[in-house]
Amino acid sequence: MVLNAHQVQDQIAADIRNAWQRIDAGRQQIVLARNNVNDAGRVLEMNLERIQGLEGLPLEAIQALNSVSSARLDLLQSIVDYNKAQASLLRAVGRPVSHVL
Repeated sequence: MVLNAHQVQDQIAADIRNAWQRIDAGRQQIVLARNNVNDAGRVLEMNLERIQGLEGLPLEAIQALNSVSSARLDLLQSIVDYNKAQASLLRAVGRPVSHVL
């Protein structure tokens, strides 16, 4: 019985540690994804300026717009993953998400 209690404690500690690591990685991923969105937006603006100045091709703006869209989707996925990690941590410490809401 004592061995079982220690195994349960070890599992809980491992779950908490894993969830915390996912949260930390998620924070970093969100920062990177936000930077990518900003960079893609700047590239789009530059391409639009080049087109208005008759220097660029519309295809370049379309590609830049696709990059902005992709970067935004990556940011949303990063936020979703971060939220899932937070929910896992809450579950691991015995506070189900339903109690938080």
